[in-house]
Amino acid sequence: MHPLLLTACTQKLTLMEEGGLHRTVNGELLYTGFLPRKKYQTVCEGEGKASPGLERLQRGDVVRIHSIQRLWQKGSDEKITLSRPVVEGSLVVLDEKGKALAFDQVGDFVIPNYLGAPFYVGYCPILTVRLTQVVLSSARGGLNQVWSFTGEEV
Repeated sequence: MHPLLLTACTQKLTLMEEGGLHRTVNGELLYTGFLPRKKYQTVCEGEGKASPGLERLQRGDVVRIHSIQRLWQKGSDEKITLSRPVVEGSLVVLDEKGKALAFDQVGDFVIPNYLGAPFYVGYCPILTVRLTQVVLSSARGGLNQVWSFTGEEV
């Protein structure tokens, strides 16, 4: 794993297709993927006078990304198990009307102090991805570099 800090970038998360829809011999449409676990592809890109050290990364490297995109999970019990590690300071818990709720976090569990009603947990995840593309470019004589990388969650 290579340490890498990106402070000024845009990020796009795309849900990766695991499996697909297929027709049987009898014409029945079946989904062949795994429903409970979702994986994401991420594209991070930016522009500026300096690139974030991408020249030392190569295709196939595994990196951990502190996502800037917020994911949401719905809870209806007394606690919810988060599907990924959380970027520190990004966790919020809301009731059905969007009002912030007090909560406790114990490991991967989030426990709202107001129990008995549905709630929503929003957080920026820490993603572990394998790089599939690393791009650095700049115009001749220009000081600005455009950079991007694409990775798929492992």
